[in-house]
Amino acid sequence: MDDRCIAVLDSGIGGVITLKKLKEKYPNENFVYFADLKNFPYGNKSEKELKDIAFSNYKRLLSFGVKVVVFACNTLSVTAEECFTNSPVPVIGVKPIARKQGKGLLICTPKTANSVYVQQLKKDADLTVLPQDGLADEIELSFEGKPIDLKKRFLGVSRDYDYLSLGCTHYPFLTKEFEKIFPKSRIISGEELIFDKFNKIVTTANPNRKNGIVLFVGDGRKKAEQLFNRIF
Repeated sequence: MDDRCIAVLDSGIGGVITLKKLKEKYPNENFVYFADLKNFPYGNKSEKELKDIAFSNYKRLLSFGVKVVVFACNTLSVTAEECFTNSPVPVIGVKPIARKQGKGLLICTPKTANSVYVQQLKKDADLTVLPQDGLADEIELSFEGKPIDLKKRFLGVSRDYDYLSLGCTHYPFLTKEFEKIFPKSRIISGEELIFDKFNKIVTTANPNRKNGIVLFVGDGRKKAEQLFNRIF
């Protein structure tokens, strides 16, 4: 039994969906969600900046007594997760995924699209990568009432894909809109893979506790907490 908490880190509200899925899977665990709005967005940062942010926030999260840190940001994960291979508290990153079977379209930040990780995905699968500059920013603003015209981003883009891979944790908030634009495509995202890793490295908390707590920290904590309470 390990009663330490699980930490979830993102630059804003995107990782709230990851937090929701983790909370549903592990209801008796305690969580701390770090909404790093100070450094939002991660998608336009250099590799050095992202690694500096990752190390700085990782150290801060250790002070909460955590047993695992989740990078709930594809850009941060593909850039910095490998730097924590031998860290005392393990790091699990949410990364874009592709299927071996079928033709896929991956949408992600330009930074993620140019990563070594995504370039390898393209070699291993029939995958088209379509970077979306600024979409995560628009999604953040949409929660303040600013509408998003998602269709205009995909004018002229083929609808003939077996699946659409969402390579940013902000994008699942628009799943219903993506389903309308790509009605023949299955929508997938990187959160699907983190649970296999969790089951291998995380010792669960007290099974007699029915409901753990969620603590929100960081500059975007109020916004993230309000959103979490709305969707959970």
